Amino acid sequence: MGSRLLIKGGDVITPKKILRDHSIVIENDKIVGIIPGKITIDDCQSISADGLYVSPGFIDLHLHGGNGSDFMDATVEDIQKIIRYHTQGGTTGLLATTASESHQNIMDAIQALDQARPMAGAKLLGIHIEGPYFNHGKRGCHLASAIRNPQPEDYLPMLEATDLIRLMTLAPEIDGADQLISELSRRDIVASCGHTNASYRQIRKACELGLQHSTHLYCAMSGVIKNGPQREGGVIESTLLIDQLTTEVIADGQHLPPELLKLAVKCKGPDRLAVVTDAQRGAGMPDGIYAFGSKNGTKSVV
Repeated sequence: MGSRLLIKGGDVITPKKILRDHSIVIENDKIVGIIPGKITIDDCQSISADGLYVSPGFIDLHLHGGNGSDFMDATVEDIQKIIRYHTQGGTTGLLATTASESHQNIMDAIQALDQARPMAGAKLLGIHIEGPYFNHGKRGCHLASAIRNPQPEDYLPMLEATDLIRLMTLAPEIDGADQLISELSRRDIVASCGHTNASYRQIRKACELGLQHSTHLYCAMSGVIKNGPQREGGVIESTLLIDQLTTEVIADGQHLPPELLKLAVKCKGPDRLAVVTDAQRGAGMPDGIYAFGSKNGTKSVV
């Protein structure tokens, strides 16, 4: 592409407002100027954005697949297929997310992702290990037979297989979770609560051990828990209330209504809230039934 690029005459989305009919000057992959109007610069590659929005690239922290492939398919070809598809939609960086499956299947996916870097398109920023350490009652579409409590002999080989692991989602109330959260914190890997039926007290305890994030807020997690005449906050309330926790929402217009998205923004603010796709292999495909995780995983309707 060369060292200089001019994007001419688009509506530029910034953190504060949309700048109508502006041009962006980029040198050595860095923005060095945003200038009103459709300007011309000599010896500079130019792209017209007339009538278009110009947006920062989307960074997706929770992404399983797309275009008929899943990261659990564990081949470099499938990984490239997924990344190419999401790059076309404006994604510039992502965490490849695994599913709850056997130890070997997860290891195969980790090793394939480790081998796949670097590649063209959106940057593989790391791996998000989602499961298999979940509460059975909150497993969602994850494979029931794969849900288990964390054991060091199961998770340590995963953590030691690559330096790409950035985040792990688990249920903090299950046996063995305390030790795992401490281990993740020691390795500077973000521990996230998800697919969990934990109470406010259990989340507070997990935060003391190093819990930092909450996976797909409102989905597959406890709300207010009733115990006789008393009530206690669940994971939803804990996430909204505890400043230490960052979180993410699936803002596709299907998972969550506008009022819950507005509540999340009001409680967490834009600096502690991410938008994710949680896209699966059915993304970009015709309506139909697709496997979640590996091709032998649970089926979901798209």
